[in-house]
Parts: sequence; C-alpha cells; structure tokens
Amino acid sequence: MPKSSTRNKSKANAPTSLFRALRSNDLAFVFSVLLMLLSLITMIGWWTKSPSLVTVMPEWPPMFFNTAICTLLGGGGLFLYSQKESIKNELVVIIIGILMIVFPALILCQEIVGLNFGIDELFSKDWFTKEEHPGRTPINTAISIILFGLFFLLLSIKKNIYTIILIQILSAILFFIGFLGFSGYLLDLKVLYDWGPFKPMSLQTSLSILILTIGLWLVWRKKEWTNQLYKDREDLRIIIITSIILSSFMLFTVLHEFSNIIENRKETIRSILLDKTEDMQSIISKNLNDIDNSIKSMKQDLFTQSATNQPQDFKNLQDLIKFHLYSSNVTAIEWRDKNNKIIYLFNELTEKPKLIIPLQNQKELLWDNQMIYRQTIPINIGINSYGYIVAEWILTAFNSEYFNYKRLGTTGETILCQTNNKEEALCLPSRFNSTFFLIKSKNTPIYYAPQGAHGIMESIDYRGNMVLASYGPLDHLPLGIVVQRSVDEIYISIKTIISKFVLMILIFMFVGIITLYWQIQPLIKRVILSRKQAIIANKNLETVNQKLMNNLKTLTEIQKESDQLAEISTFLEVSNTIEEATNICTKYCLKLFPNSSGALYLMSTDKTMLQCISTWGHPINNLKDLTPNACWAIRKGELLLAFPPHFEVLCEHIRMTQNGSLSFCCQPLKAHGTIIGLLYLELPQISEYNEKDLSTLERFITHFSDTIGILLANIRLREELRLQAILDPLTGLYNRRLLDETFNRYIEIAKRKALSLAILMIDIDKFKDFNDQYGHEAGDIVLQKVSAFLQKNIREYNIACRFGGEEFLIVLLDISPQDVLTRAESIREGIEQIHIIHHDQILPKITVSIGISMYPENGQEVKQLIEIADKALYQAKKEGRNKVVMTTKE
Repeated sequence: MPKSSTRNKSKANAPTSLFRALRSNDLAFVFSVLLMLLSLITMIGWWTKSPSLVTVMPEWPPMFFNTAICTLLGGGGLFLYSQKESIKNELVVIIIGILMIVFPALILCQEIVGLNFGIDELFSKDWFTKEEHPGRTPINTAISIILFGLFFLLLSIKKNIYTIILIQILSAILFFIGFLGFSGYLLDLKVLYDWGPFKPMSLQTSLSILILTIGLWLVWRKKEWTNQLYKDREDLRIIIITSIILSSFMLFTVLHEFSNIIENRKETIRSILLDKTEDMQSIISKNLNDIDNSIKSMKQDLFTQSATNQPQDFKNLQDLIKFHLYSSNVTAIEWRDKNNKIIYLFNELTEKPKLIIPLQNQKELLWDNQMIYRQTIPINIGINSYGYIVAEWILTAFNSEYFNYKRLGTTGETILCQTNNKEEALCLPSRFNSTFFLIKSKNTPIYYAPQGAHGIMESIDYRGNMVLASYGPLDHLPLGIVVQRSVDEIYISIKTIISKFVLMILIFMFVGIITLYWQIQPLIKRVILSRKQAIIANKNLETVNQKLMNNLKTLTEIQKESDQLAEISTFLEVSNTIEEATNICTKYCLKLFPNSSGALYLMSTDKTMLQCISTWGHPINNLKDLTPNACWAIRKGELLLAFPPHFEVLCEHIRMTQNGSLSFCCQPLKAHGTIIGLLYLELPQISEYNEKDLSTLERFITHFSDTIGILLANIRLREELRLQAILDPLTGLYNRRLLDETFNRYIEIAKRKALSLAILMIDIDKFKDFNDQYGHEAGDIVLQKVSAFLQKNIREYNIACRFGGEEFLIVLLDISPQDVLTRAESIREGIEQIHIIHHDQILPKITVSIGISMYPENGQEVKQLIEIADKALYQAKKEGRNKVVMTTKE
C-alpha cells in the first residue's frame, strides 16, 4: 500500500482513537481535575471567609471544610488510578482509601456515639453556620466517603470475582445517594438530601459523589483483570443484591418523611389544644372578673350613700342598682325585701337548672344548656337593710367558645368538668354528648393535673377512643376544661400520602432503573450484538408474543368450553332416563346459547323418523317430528349454519322470518360414527360476526353436540339394556327379576302407610294342551294377547309380570278384599272375551284361573304371600278352572 494511503488512514482514525480515549481514562482524568478544583475552591472559601465559594445559594447548606478535604483525596485517588498501573500508585491509592475510611469514621463517632476526637476543629473554625460544632461533615456524606474508601481499597487488593461483585454494588449505592441528593435540590424535596436531625448534604457534595462514582467505574471497567474475571453468571447476583439495597433505602426514606409529616401534624394539634384551653380559661376569668367589678362598684356607691346618713329614696336606690347591674349585662334580677317579698323583678330567674355548682360568698354556677352565673347580693345602707338581690348572668362569651369547634376539626371536643376528687369527674354536656356523664378520671388528663402534669397527653376518652387531650383547671372554680381531638386526625389519608410521595417514588424508580441498567450493561452488549439485530429480535418477539396471546386466548376459550361441557357431562352421566337427560340439555342450551330457541331430536330405532323430545325458547318454526331427509345436516352428516344473507340452501323444516333477523343451525348428534339425533338452534343475528367468532361458535356447537350425542346414546343404550333385563321379550311384561326388586319395596310402602296389598296368581287353563294342538306360535299369540289385556287393565302404580310359562302375577296396592275379588272376576271375564284368529282359524276361547292372597291378612313376607296365592290358584284349578279363589284369613 502507498505511504500516503497509510498516512490518510491514520488521520481518519485519529478522531476515533481520541474519542475512545476520552470515554475511558482521559474522561476519568477530567473528572479528577474537576473534583480537585471544586474541593480547593471550597477550602479557599473557608480560609478567606467567602460564603459564595462554599455554597451555591445562601439558603442552601455549604460544603464543609472536612468534606472538601475528603473530596480532594477522592479526586487525587481517581487521578492516580486512571494512570498507568504501578506499585507506587497502588500504594498511594491504598493510603487514600484508609484515610477516607478513618477520617469520616471519627466524624460518625462524634455524631452517633458522642465521642469527640477534635475532628470538628480541624484546619478551621466555623464562622459560617454559627453553630457549636464547626465544620462537621453530614452523616450521609460521611457514609458516602467511607464507601469510597472501601472502593479504593477494593481496587488495589486481591482481584477476584467477589471483588467485582462488591465494586458493582458500591458503585450502584454511591450513584444512588449522589443522584438523590442532586434530585432533591432540583425538585426541592429536602428528604432526599436531609437525613433526619443531622446536617443536610450540600449540592456540591452530591455532584462530587456522582462525578467520583462515574469516574471510578469507568476506569475500573477498562481494566484488563476486570474483563478477564467478569462472567455472565454474576450479573443476576449483582442485580438482586443491588435491588434489595436500593429498595430498602427507598422504603427507609419514605417512612422517615412520613414520620416527619405525622409529627408535624401532632405539633399542630397540640398547639391548637393548648390555645383552646388557654382561651377558655381566659374568657371565663374575664367574664367573672367583669361581673365582680360591677358588683364591687355598686357596693362602693351604696357605702358612699350610707355615709351621708340621709334617708334613702327607693326610686334613687333602684336606679343606682340597675345602673351597675345592667352595665354588667345582667340577664335576670330578683329583689326581695327583708320579709322576702319581691319588690323588683327583671326577667325570670332560672328555675330547676340541671346542675348547680356552689361557690364561695353566695355565688353559684348553673347549667341549663348553657353556663349561668348567679350571685346573691345583700342591700344594706348603714344599719338599714333593703333586702337582697339575686342576679344572674349568662356567660355568653364562655358558652360561645365552649361550643365553638371550628378550630378543633371534625373530632375536636371541649368538655367542662366538675372535679370532685382525683378519681372521678362529672362532665357537662358537650358537642357529642347531650347529657351529664360521670367518668373515672384515672386514665385522663384530669387525674394528672393535680399532680403537676401539664400540657398534652394521649388518653382514652369517655367513648373509648384514643385522643390527644389538654386539661386546664379554671381559676378559683371547682371546674376544669378538657379539650381533646381524635388521634385518627393526625394520620394523613392514603390519597395524601400518594400525592406527597409520588414524585419521590418516581425519582427512586428512575434512579433504580438507571443503576440496574448500568449494572447489566455488559450483559446487554453480549446478548444483543447490534441495534439491527435488537430491532429484528424485538419485532420477532412481538410477533411471537401476539401469537402466544392469541393462542392463550384460544386456549382460555377452549378451557372455558371444556369446563362447561364437563359440567353438563357430569349431570348426563348420572342421568337414568332420556327424559332426565333431555331436561338437563334444555337448561344448558338456554345457558350456553343466550336468547336462542331450539329443539332436540332423537332418531327412532328404525332410523325412519327424528322425534322431537325437547324444545326451549320461542322458536318461529313448527318443531315437530321430521324425516331424516328433511334436514340437510342429517343428510350431509355435518354442521349447517345459515345466516343472513346466506340463505341459499335451507332445510325443509326451516322457514325464514320476514325481516331475516334470525340465523339457523342444524347439527347432527353423533355417537360412534352413527347419527342418533339432531340439535336445532335459532340464534340471534350473527351476520356481524367476524371469521374468528364464527369459527369459535362452530367449534363450540360441534363440541357440545359431540358431548351430548355420546352421552345420550349411552343413556339410551342403558335404558334398552335395562328394559331387556326386566322385560319379558315375548309378552312385554315385567319378568321375575323386576318382581324380586320391587315386591319388597311395595311391602315396605304398605307397612309404612298401613295399606292392604293383594297378589293375584293367574294361570291360563289347559295351556299345554292348547300348545300341543295348535302349535307354539299360536301359544305365543295367546300369551301376548293375555299380557296386553293385563297391562291395559291395571293401574300405573301396580305391577303385572310373567311369573313363568303360562303363569302371570299381579300386585295390587291399596285395595280391599272385596275390591280384589271384583277386580279378579273382571280380569277373568275380560280374558274370556278375547277372540284370537290364527292362520284364518278362530282359536278356542281362553280361560284363566286366579288365586288371591292379601297382605297383611295372609302373611308379612313376599315368599309367604306368593305361596299362599299359588295354593289358592291350585284350589281354583282343583275346583274346575276358570274361577277366582281368595285365601281366607289365616
């Protein structure tokens, strides 16, 4: 290659190389210079007493001198670590790490334990904050510096995979702390940089933590030993540990701020309660003092008049008294002479107040839905007595303040108490209680007040609720005031919590996401090789996800259908008859196909007719029995779904509505490949269904029909087998097997209900000779004719069965002996009237002999009753046949 070409290529690669350098060690070099400049400027500000150099805003906290020293050490350590590795550099870095651990650890000892090693006085006196301890590094800053010291030590000691894990975790925590502090200043959220009662972290410190963390991490990630030891399996461990630490820190911060809010609300309520108590005390004292001053002034004027020794004019005396009392806003006056006769009345005095509290010097406090002050005043001028005056004042200001609860919130309450002793107090009506009530004051502020307790305390009020309460005794009165407010009002609502902390939580989440991304960045680079591949993978993932969602939805629908079909299957499997199964199918069709009508058909045994066995809803078509050829679905053996406007081919049994608002469905019911019936549905308009919905509907109808088809076929088969087991195939009567199953049940019914029961044993006379003469075919016809007659002439709940050969047995329930004889004779005569023609030959008439036994007259057991009836039959044969014999009572 020509030299010029090589030279041009080198020039083209120069910017790229420079950029790569700036991304690693050179960028760390820039960060270290920034940190050292920032710390030096802060230190110069302290030495020169220039506030503008140590804080960004006057109201914001400064970076303290000790913090600046640690920042200078951190910047120096970053500078050395970004240079070429050497033993000397590593040794200096280790020393810096030790200093950054020991120096803030001494500060923490002073802050937490209280041990002062003089570290606050290092290098400078505090002239900026005017506090007792100058230049102390905030506790969150001290913790961060200790973590940086650990970071430097880990970079220089034995290098293994555990070192990598610890460095990743430390970098995440430090970045988190620095970002929170920086965000707190930007968003004015003090809780993010101020940890409780300690000094807050400054803005310069937050920036320094961020810069130093990023710089150290960048240099560390470029080290050769890091790339050699870093493995995929460590990413998950780092992410889990970091997430736990960050989440714990977030929870602690939020709970701390929540605790501060609650404490502030407590302080507000305490202030309100104390102010309210003091207001009540002040108001009543002022009311009573004003009244006493007016009375004292009146007595002074009376004394002055007595000094003149002049006769007193009653009118002048009355004007004098009224002047003084009216000026004190008196509400009622009653003046009586020394004979106790009323000589002047102004309004009526309170009669029968609800409570009277006696005071000294003929004074009283009355309660009559409000507080009233009453005083008896003797009127004496010299040696002359003009009786006495009873005056009342309504303490309007006190009453207004007593019932005023605007400042106390929704649960605030003021209670006036008469404290007789330390153990109990009589409480006057209040905001929440309209009656007097007595409380045991041992758990209330009233109990503690005489013992010197003042201010606010938590207690339980008379309703059993936790409250903050304040108690104040009224001066010179046997009364006290309790002001209380529910503790529940202290705690803020969930909505307030959310609105208060939503921004903080968002910040935590943002920082957490950035930190976690930072931790797993190498893993992301290894998994996603390029942006193009990532986009393709994302698109493929969305496609697969959509398919999975569709499949999941289809599986969910199929599962729902399976559950519904399983539910109906459980009922059909235990159904004994087609009638029971049909009722179940009808109910589930109404449930599974809402707003539908329809019918259920079963194929006849000879395959020539579809018999309608059930209908539901309001079908528009006349649902009756139909031939298989009348339905295209039966002829084709598959589902036929017709909906507007696709009505090209319709079955003969379907007629369209005038407005074409219905859709029709015919679905063959199959079992083991054979059509056994038809499911017919009239559905609401489904022409608006899309292809997927139609497919889902068709699938469900097919599954539903397959399920009930097999189950109905099984039930029909069970019925046929059962009938074959209990019916005589020649006569159609029940056989001995059913008789054995039901006879005992009939006996139990008769016993329980105290009914009589009759057994008729019937035998065709000379049947063997008839068989021999006319053949077995003629004999079978005779048996069939007799059986048909018996079935027709007994009640539904009675039993007629072929007992064996030409013998029949009938069980008649709830019948008297007289009625049995009548019924037996009727049967005998009826059989005698049967005419049979066989092969154009009239057969001889048929006669029968009948033997009867009665329950309970002839026995209690089945076997016994049959034997007695058989004996009676034998007796009838013996007496000449064609007659009825009843066994007499044994």
